[in-house]
Amino acid sequence: MFTAKAWAYETTNYIPAFAGAAFLYFIMCFPLATWARRKEEANKKAYHL
Repeated sequence: MFTAKAWAYETTNYIPAFAGAAFLYFIMCFPLATWARRKEEANKKAYHL
């Protein structure tokens, strides 16, 4: 976000800067959240009493 903010203020291209940052966050977070959801479901099945 710091880099996107600095680039946006420098070039006054706010939408591409923050859209790019949002896209990168999505690319990083979505697979991690999907993996964590699958691991949680597997643990529920494995350790269900």
